[in-house]
Amino acid sequence: MPEQRFGGGEMARLVVVVDGEPNGYAVYRLHTSFEAGVSTGSLRVIEAMGTTPEGTRDVWRTLLELDWIDRIKASLLPVDHPLFFLLAEPRRMRFRVGDALWVRLVDVGAALSGRFLSLERRPLEARGGRGSARRRGTRPAL
Repeated sequence: MPEQRFGGGEMARLVVVVDGEPNGYAVYRLHTSFEAGVSTGSLRVIEAMGTTPEGTRDVWRTLLELDWIDRIKASLLPVDHPLFFLLAEPRRMRFRVGDALWVRLVDVGAALSGRFLSLERRPLEARGGRGSARRRGTRPAL
């Protein structure tokens, strides 16, 4: 679906084969762009995995050696990813750490029935671009 491409091309796939056996793979999208005849395109890595440490190295080496790419973007890498140790200058990665919480609902029915939903809503008044919400009892107060 084009709206899920974030401006990139079709999803591309890469398989690294060593001695006739798959050793790693990558799934990515190319975002091509040029300014004044110079490539400013990027490559968004969706997933890159190796079956061995060498396979991981080979996959990332192949991605880093692709032509006409100014920047590579990868999300959801763990802080101990092997890429940190493979690069000669890991600080140039501009790695950022963010927090996230993944939740798995065990009882969806109970979770949905515990929510308060109402069609009767009063508009929120803007107070300098900010508003607040607090909970009183079982109904939220705005």
